[in-house]
Order: sequence, then C-alpha cells, then structure tokens
Amino acid sequence: MSAKRQIRQNLEEACAVWNRAHPIGTPVNYWQTAGRFQKPKETRTTSVAWVLNSHEIVVFVEGVSDYVAVSHVQKREGSKQ
Repeated sequence: MSAKRQIRQNLEEACAVWNRAHPIGTPVNYWQTAGRFQKPKETRTTSVAWVLNSHEIVVFVEGVSDYVAVSHVQKREGSKQ
C-alpha cells in the first residue's frame, strides 16, 4: 500500500472512531483557533465528521457557517452523548 493511501486509511479509521464518540447533536466546545487561548463557544455537532482532501477530519457545528477541524472541538464535560 502506498504511503498516501495508508495515511488516508488511517484518517478514515480515526474519523470513524470520532463519529462513534460524537454522534450528531453532541454538545461541544469550539475554539476558532487550535491554541485554546480564547473562551470557547458552546455549541453542538450538526453532522458526522468526514475526511477533507485526504489530510484533515472536519465536522459542522451549530452557529458556525463552515466546517471546522475536529482538533478545534471538544466534547463538553458532563455531556452524556
């Protein structure tokens, strides 16, 4: 298997794991930048995550007009989902 194909497969597997842990509607905190230096926006997922352009896992969240990298969201503490 080529390195590029292996990377894509790894991302798809990571995406599947993320989706199992974060079904649509999961309450999450969203940071506009990955550094988490600002206060997060409390929101929820509105889609399943998917692999974008073979290099990033993204998801839609409520109140944000574009997809966001899953590295910018985190399930809110105390969330049952």
